[in-house]
Amino acid sequence: MKQEKFLDIPRSPHFSVSKWRESSPAEHLKSQGVEDFFPRENFLSEKVVRDKNIVTAVGNAFIDFSMEILDYFEAFEGADNNADKETFAKHYKGL
Repeated sequence: MKQEKFLDIPRSPHFSVSKWRESSPAEHLKSQGVEDFFPRENFLSEKVVRDKNIVTAVGNAFIDFSMEILDYFEAFEGADNNADKETFAKHYKGL
């Protein structure tokens, strides 16, 4: 029985994952002669970012993302909602 490959990705001498990791993505694109389309001046390297009614997060920050959504909808009660947020974080992060 012949095994078929799920993905057949050819190896290219022009694109290297290790090169991508060694330099910044912008430098890598420039070295490849490709225009950098990403608006880097607006990029924030944070786990969760909230701008007005938009909330976004990196993939592994799902608990922090949930907390920010709940905070947006004012789900944390009391005058000092930071205590509620800390309790929520401790419970769901297992701290």
